[in-house]
Amino acid sequence: VDCGDSNDFSFTTGSSDLPFSVSFWVKLNSTSGVDAFVSKDAGGSNREWTIGTFTNQRRVRFFLKNQGGNSQQSIEGNTKLTIGQWNNVVCTYDGRGGSTAYQGLNIYIDGVLTSVSATVNQTYSHMSNTSSPLAIGSYSSSSYLQGGMDEVAVFNSELSASDVTTIYNGGVPNDISALNPLSWWRCGDGDTSP
Repeated sequence: VDCGDSNDFSFTTGSSDLPFSVSFWVKLNSTSGVDAFVSKDAGGSNREWTIGTFTNQRRVRFFLKNQGGNSQQSIEGNTKLTIGQWNNVVCTYDGRGGSTAYQGLNIYIDGVLTSVSATVNQTYSHMSNTSSPLAIGSYSSSSYLQGGMDEVAVFNSELSASDVTTIYNGGVPNDISALNPLSWWRCGDGDTSP
């Protein structure tokens, strides 16, 4: 889903990063290939941030791109997503920027902060505001999710652990409007489960 470009989804002042968070429910249908969840990354020099799985291990990776290019800061969680089962994923960033930006990234799976299995700590100062659209289920205009997504929300703040617990809600999606998402795509349903 191409949600278009908006300055609201570029978490930078032009010289430093700003905090943000992304929440969604995902159900993977396959163990192979790249599964992109949510991104503002069209490739080339039009890159900001991406959340997805990039190996057959089904571990969530969250990365930030330096000034629109390829150099990055990222973390990959230890927790594997379960094929054919809905999982809630929340990724948060404290906006610290600089050479330790990866230390400000967190990944929660089903309400629990996952430990980190890998990091990438390349040259980094801050993201740039590019013309890349916000995309749900794709990355760099070529890699697409093999599965389903629901309840995608973007926040201009670093969600707390208690916010994440509220979103997970014991495995039942609920009304998260009190958390003030910038945008929230219900994906066309009003169900109480994804």
